[in-house]
Amino acid sequence: MTRLALLFVLFAQDADLFQLAKRVADTVAAEPQGIEALFAQSLLTEVPPKQLAALLKHLHGSQGSVTAVESIGDGKFVFAFAKGNRARVALKADQGKITAFWVGPPYAALGSLDDVVAALKKLPGSVSFQVAKLGDKAGVVAELNPDTSLAIGSAFKLYILGALIEDKKPWDEVIQIQEAYRSWPTGVLQNEKTGTPFTVEQMASKMISISDNTATDHLLAHVGRARAEAMMKTMGCAKPEKSLPFLSTLEMFNIKTNPALRTKYIAADEKTRRAMLDGEVRELPRKLPLWSTPTAIDTLEWFGSASDLVRAMDWIRRKNEPTAMKVLSINPGVDVPKERFAFAGYKGGSEPGVISMTWLLATKDGAWLAVSACWNNPEKTIDDVKFVAILQAAIYAIPK
Repeated sequence: MTRLALLFVLFAQDADLFQLAKRVADTVAAEPQGIEALFAQSLLTEVPPKQLAALLKHLHGSQGSVTAVESIGDGKFVFAFAKGNRARVALKADQGKITAFWVGPPYAALGSLDDVVAALKKLPGSVSFQVAKLGDKAGVVAELNPDTSLAIGSAFKLYILGALIEDKKPWDEVIQIQEAYRSWPTGVLQNEKTGTPFTVEQMASKMISISDNTATDHLLAHVGRARAEAMMKTMGCAKPEKSLPFLSTLEMFNIKTNPALRTKYIAADEKTRRAMLDGEVRELPRKLPLWSTPTAIDTLEWFGSASDLVRAMDWIRRKNEPTAMKVLSINPGVDVPKERFAFAGYKGGSEPGVISMTWLLATKDGAWLAVSACWNNPEKTIDDVKFVAILQAAIYAIPK
């Protein structure tokens, strides 16, 4: 086949896929139609029509109808939605039917990091944001209040990972589930029987990838509270004293959901707080933590800024411990384009009024970057979906 003929075939394939993409866009509706005629049976065997219809219906409910479809080549497209966000879509097809289908997280229609900063400025409450180059070409790429210390939610688990790295804890060492460290979701290990064995690597993987709180509390006990506290300073946190004593997730839950205890703990000095953790907090019965509005997020939390979390990721990068890097990269949080980035490590955190998202990224040409953003609003719950959409746009907008 001549080069001209090959180009013609590829163009025809792209044109066919574009038509299929437009038909997919039509199925993003309150009541999706034509699914079985559009998708191949091989795909529908793995994802039944009802499940696929539910996905498309949910996408329509959150984002609205598709208003435009743009081809970005190689079977990849951008869908623009009526509510203003976009999403990347990838298709493969055979004999006119779709055999593979992927929809990325919706992202805001922001073309540059300047646009991202402008969007973050409009959020109610407080935001800290930084994108920085690391290593030999270190420098700030974009930022907004980068040193403002805010509640970071489960991003504190990076410091426990740092303690595992610094103390060279064996990744194959076995830890058994103990009742004293059984926490509450997020996670799955809270459902395991007492005595069930897991390696340190397995627990660390769950702590980072799905933010497993029970894994976290076991690992905090494994490294020790004092080591986790020391790692905040070692890994570049500018104000580690704000997070002292370094709480386990179960301790945080128990204090947050007990108004009298919460008031007493917040008013106490550090020495008294430590005595409370060893006494009345430890003696509390394990009770499902339920709260739906921001609760003491500026006084009872784990704290850090975007620049703190960028420095924490840079510390991990410089240590370059293989298992820790693998653990960090299990769940990238959003769509991180593999055609551009060779590595994506991620840790997020959230609770009512709090969200944080932090990445460690390596480009295909070997350059390293870190991206971090934290948003707090003590007055009301925050729009997590909107924040994720802005940060997904930030990942796409990082200049080459």
